[in-house]
Amino acid sequence: MFRVVENNEPTRLSLEKVMDFLLPEDANVVFANVDNFNDVKSELEAGTPVIFYGFDSEASLRLNGNPSAPWFYSKNAAYFQLPSLLPDMIVMYDKIIKGKKIENKVVILVVRFGYKQNLVGRLLHDIWPGKYGCEEGLKLAEKEFGIKGDIDQVRKQLEKLRGKDIGYAKEVVGNEMIHGVFCDVEGTLISADRTKVNSDLLATLEKEEKNPVTLWTGGDIKEIEKLLISHGIKRYPVVSKDVFRGCKVEIVYDDLQKKEFEKQYVIKAKKYIKV
Repeated sequence: MFRVVENNEPTRLSLEKVMDFLLPEDANVVFANVDNFNDVKSELEAGTPVIFYGFDSEASLRLNGNPSAPWFYSKNAAYFQLPSLLPDMIVMYDKIIKGKKIENKVVILVVRFGYKQNLVGRLLHDIWPGKYGCEEGLKLAEKEFGIKGDIDQVRKQLEKLRGKDIGYAKEVVGNEMIHGVFCDVEGTLISADRTKVNSDLLATLEKEEKNPVTLWTGGDIKEIEKLLISHGIKRYPVVSKDVFRGCKVEIVYDDLQKKEFEKQYVIKAKKYIKV
């Protein structure tokens, strides 16, 4: 038996009517407004399929710490930004019950870790002499962490914080290799001048059926999300590379030389593809 969890009565009744027509009689699924997470939490934890919906983008919910966001990447839940086609939700439900939805443990881990902890890595990426965004980075370092001084002084203090906050994944997974495909954005999936998409690489990512695909960056995640959307790329979640310092991951696509990548991010790859 399906049910709809929605505070707006007309909306709930409309969804129930449509879903009653689209779903099979024995369907066991919950359709829930993303704001009603607490009302479906126990069912999520029990493994019941839950299809969330809402007006915010998936990226916005993820970056702003919505409690439902980690579940979007689990085997038994998903999220659709309205207006979405209801049949698409039914297709996703079908994938869930057939065990075909790929769980992205990486993104679950990162979302639970939280956006704030990624800020240190972002600032270290941005605060360099002559780099675009350096001045804004210095102001943000003072605002968020109370760090003041010139570029070198600020970087030294951020490096100390990095040891405390960055590398969260390593604390969770230890020496276990993290499964999946990890693709850099700037200079790799999208050209360094931000004008062109590497269509061959995008096609390669889209062919992945068994591996979860995660985009990652050493820069500002929100800015990268906007860049991807501007190029029509909305399918993949974006995370910070710095969360994975000290980890070993399965497959990496990046424009850096392997040694440079490993030195800068302290991440090892089982398979490294220089783009």
